[in-house]
Amino acid sequence: MKKYKLLIVTVTYKPDKKELTLFLNSYHRYNDLGDKAKLIIVDNSPQNSWEWRTFIQKYHDIDFISNPSNPGFGTSNNIGFARYESDYVLFINNDVEFIEPLFTSLLKEFDKDTSIGCIGIHQKGGAPSFFLKMTAPEGAKVDEFNQETHFISGAFMLFRSDLFVEIGMFDPNLFMYFEEFDLSERLLLKGYKTVFLDKYHFLHKAGHRTKQNEFAAQKGSDSFCYICKKYELDYKAKNDAYIKRMLKMIIYNLLFLNIKEVLKIRRIICYRKKVIKENFEL
Repeated sequence: MKKYKLLIVTVTYKPDKKELTLFLNSYHRYNDLGDKAKLIIVDNSPQNSWEWRTFIQKYHDIDFISNPSNPGFGTSNNIGFARYESDYVLFINNDVEFIEPLFTSLLKEFDKDTSIGCIGIHQKGGAPSFFLKMTAPEGAKVDEFNQETHFISGAFMLFRSDLFVEIGMFDPNLFMYFEEFDLSERLLLKGYKTVFLDKYHFLHKAGHRTKQNEFAAQKGSDSFCYICKKYELDYKAKNDAYIKRMLKMIIYNLLFLNIKEVLKIRRIICYRKKVIKENFEL
């Protein structure tokens, strides 16, 4: 089996074909490793939900894995990673575009410091490039990356492949959300660094979400409970803050008489309270 210098893995679910096309075209334009790099799409969409066979024919150099069982974001990334051997692996969103050659320069950063396990870079387009951890102390700086108090965005996570395997890859118990925090903590425990390099850029078209995805919110609540138990974190303050945000959203939607959204958020809150009780209060 051929070993690649770099694997690029992205997970899709009923993707916007125009957006995906922009991502793939930008990859072809700025791939400075040529055939030493391999892009793999792991598609979690239900079978026959979109014409991916026709779509993918013009991208014959890209591997496409149909994965309709949809085992979750992390597990699907693990599936893509396992397809080939590689020196490095980049897990990336597909609502992004490359805007400059990155691969050769970023891989050299690992050579400069062998303790680096994961690299994140600057996201243009409004989405945050990194986030405060739940374990961050009060008063921690929001806009200055520190691996002890921050984790990089899951929209772009570049790993040394051997270290990704060493830390156990994505935790399959997390269907979605909190994967970045989990990977960051496991790298730290093994003595490896997560670094943020602001001088490199890509475009992330995340946009501003005004509506809640009920399924995603429920999975997020499940992941929140799992992570709190895994790392023995105090769930109360973070959960209270979450409930307050949801209540504010109810008030906001009531002002615009958006009753459907109000009812959805109420269901999200009820589900959150149920799983909190099941995991911590019984």
